[in-house]
Amino acid sequence: GDDPAFSLGGRITLGQILDLPIGAVYVSEGLCRNLNDAQLEFVVLHELGHILGNHWVANLFIFLAKDFIVKELASRLKISIGGAESIVGLAKRFLPSIGVEAGRIEEKIKAQKELEADRYAVLHQRVKEPAISVLQILVAGNMSAPTHVTVDGIFESTIITAGERIEAIRNLILQ
Repeated sequence: GDDPAFSLGGRITLGQILDLPIGAVYVSEGLCRNLNDAQLEFVVLHELGHILGNHWVANLFIFLAKDFIVKELASRLKISIGGAESIVGLAKRFLPSIGVEAGRIEEKIKAQKELEADRYAVLHQRVKEPAISVLQILVAGNMSAPTHVTVDGIFESTIITAGERIEAIRNLILQ
């Protein structure tokens, strides 16, 4: 599908001399057409929050750990990567000790990063309405709809819903 917006970023660090965040933000044409200026500002600030928050480090760690587990599982069971991904998804969903505990770590970390980026954007805009209205638009008013998911083979897991993000935004104290 058409990703409405995303960012890529990192940091250039030279000891104590330089610590410079770098990155790029992408916003789809469709999103640009459907949002007003304040809403677009929230989207860009949200993605900038990911870059400045160094969220790519956590995402890379999660990707590498999951990739290792999937490849190891595929190798040991002599199955395809897709089959191993589906087993991981099945385990996360249906085995309580994995699904509720260790298997949900990915979703918890990614949800926290989304909330941090929302907080960054809202505090810089000093107003909550653009953030709330963007999220409502993205999920067509369905507050229980996920704004982000993880996919493990044929299994999809909700990272965070629009309602959860909106509640966190409403609870922010603007200064």
